[in-house]
Amino acid sequence: MATKFQTIAPQGKLDGISGAKLQQQILELAHGDLDLVLVDLSRVDFLDSAGLGALVTALNALRSINKQLCFCSPGAQVSMILQLTKMMQVFQVFADQAEFEQSLFPTK
Repeated sequence: MATKFQTIAPQGKLDGISGAKLQQQILELAHGDLDLVLVDLSRVDFLDSAGLGALVTALNALRSINKQLCFCSPGAQVSMILQLTKMMQVFQVFADQAEFEQSLFPTK
């Protein structure tokens, strides 16, 4: 069975306010018939602790209903925050959307 997923692409700052909105969007999508939500971080140029907390909360909520949350295309600042906080070990992060799709549909 194919994995059903949808991509969300937030942009600009990912802080307390925008993080809460993104968290809500993720949860609404996950309560549908999707298996996975992919967050494309390519247009996020700032991530603070409140934004990161919203992503962790969303991840935990999805895990509790047996769904997945993945991320792709983090820019330099976002990557640095994810590495410094060791969230790269918690989140499933792909270099770009092509790498994500390759993980779902590997060629033989």
